[in-house]
Amino acid sequence: MTITLLDHHGSGRETAAQYPWYYLDTERCATKITYDYACEHYGLERGGWLEAFVAVVNAVDLWKQNEEADFEYGKVCMRLISEARELSRVMFGDEDRAYKLALLEQAAQMRDLPNAPIVLDEALHKMKKEFFKDGVDNTLDNLSTKYIVALLGTKRSVMTIYYKGWRGFLSYGLGNTSIIGNGFLTEYPDYDFIVDVGTRGTMSLRGHNRVDVAQMAGEWVGGGGHPNAAGGRIQGFKEQFRYDKVKRQMEDMLANKEAMPGKLPHKIEE
Repeated sequence: MTITLLDHHGSGRETAAQYPWYYLDTERCATKITYDYACEHYGLERGGWLEAFVAVVNAVDLWKQNEEADFEYGKVCMRLISEARELSRVMFGDEDRAYKLALLEQAAQMRDLPNAPIVLDEALHKMKKEFFKDGVDNTLDNLSTKYIVALLGTKRSVMTIYYKGWRGFLSYGLGNTSIIGNGFLTEYPDYDFIVDVGTRGTMSLRGHNRVDVAQMAGEWVGGGGHPNAAGGRIQGFKEQFRYDKVKRQMEDMLANKEAMPGKLPHKIEE
């Protein structure tokens, strides 16, 4: 078995000089190095849309403004990825990758069109909608919400939390909590609230006329808001890249808070 490390960062020069398995080339981006290596060693066929797209990535990653066509197209592709934030990378890693790859595959096919950067720029919104569309057209918010709520539904067994008997759903890095939270609570009325924790410990709660989430946020972190929409910040929150560690932090915090006196009543079972 042979191990080869492919790198294009200049900071690796000293290490590359010490080890034969460390291949360093600062003149090509990582995508182009990997593509060329696969062509040379694994029989990947050169040409077509893939080679053209590799050139686009190389131009924008190394900021080659002299290669204007590829550079300008690469800037739009870079924004395509940076703004594809509809799916949480931590909660929906596989789906998030599939989403971004689907967008990139479409973008790669458009590279040779006249005024390609402008064409792609104007097509981005439609491309996103097509990914989430399930036969019926709607706004991007509504389409993505329906898609995400369905995904959340499949994770209820591991993402349910409780506080004073109130049943909640804990998400991490979900974003757009007002729309998605309302959609989830409408679809799954057996839940009393949903709380989304951001990577920096910001917390957004949504209710559905059952429990006062403002009181809940107050007891948890000294936060507040409205009966159905509240928030706050968890002091000392540690950013995680695994959902189970986030849930453990939350459950530990809730266990401590539940033992303290507060204004939020315990839920009376029906």
